[in-house]
Amino acid sequence: MGKNYYEILSVPPMAPPSQIASSFRVLALTYHPSKQVSPSEVASSNYRFAEVCEAYEVLSNHELREIYDRYGEELLKSGIPPEKAEGSKKNPVVTRGGYRFSGNTNQIFEQFFGTGNPFTSTLDGKGNLITPIEQLKAAVADSADADMKMTIECTLEEFYYGCLKEVSFERYIVSKTAPSGYITQRQKRTVEVRPGMGAKELRYPGEGHVRFGKAQGDLIVSLVQKQHNKFKRQGDDLIYSHKINLVDSLKSLPIHFTTIDNEPIEIAVDEIISPQTEKVLAGKGMPVLNDDPLGPIKRNFQRGKLIIKFDIEFPSVLSEEQRHALSAVLDEALEAETA
Repeated sequence: MGKNYYEILSVPPMAPPSQIASSFRVLALTYHPSKQVSPSEVASSNYRFAEVCEAYEVLSNHELREIYDRYGEELLKSGIPPEKAEGSKKNPVVTRGGYRFSGNTNQIFEQFFGTGNPFTSTLDGKGNLITPIEQLKAAVADSADADMKMTIECTLEEFYYGCLKEVSFERYIVSKTAPSGYITQRQKRTVEVRPGMGAKELRYPGEGHVRFGKAQGDLIVSLVQKQHNKFKRQGDDLIYSHKINLVDSLKSLPIHFTTIDNEPIEIAVDEIISPQTEKVLAGKGMPVLNDDPLGPIKRNFQRGKLIIKFDIEFPSVLSEEQRHALSAVLDEALEAETA
């Protein structure tokens, strides 16, 4: 398991550069060896300080961060194989030999803080001291969207019958003890997929990230449908493509198939089937969802249509004799039709 630079800096993966810098400022001041007293504290803080500096060096560099987000710490440091190096041409060092932390924590510290005294607290407009942690809280309050967004894939059958989906996620909440001012909290949510639902967003108020001084974010769940191997959905209607060979399409034989809920269907055919032929069965499509997706469920569903289209399979090879015979039959049929 590689290092989690976001966890080291106590920032979410979607953190903007300003939030990464704010968190680094607090953690660098907290773990700087010069602030420790006992030898054991110095040894412990040296390791933590180096971790913080390395995480900041990667996440503050746009190209390194992009590679880390895509491939993780292992490939960031070992080098990206040519077949995986798409989008990394701007950083040939990483694609050739990999990133190496210099270990020069003092240089990173000095480049960030400049020549000023980083251990001096600043003053607000009223003359009150503002500590680094309070500065970070202010930065977090103005940071990225507090909404938590997730995607759930559902089969067409799950949208047809309805189902329950349980999801787990981590959100950020306020903490008085964490150096950054917040911690991650693991949550679970049961999402009710109603019969007839489709691709849409469900919003659960107050279940997203918690930010300082701002309204609590929402959990937004996006439902998407997996591709079905038999039916296609078009609103409340279902489209079924029935395979039939050329001979059977000319015979006007009944067709047989099963619906999405496994009901056997037989349709009488009294005409020649062409690629433009369609049969429509009312009430055999998807349930019509006409209520509030998060309110009380209604059980008396109307249903859309089932539209049957035809995929006619033509022979790939005909002998010369077969061509002449078929042509003669078709010509005779056309003449009779126009007579």
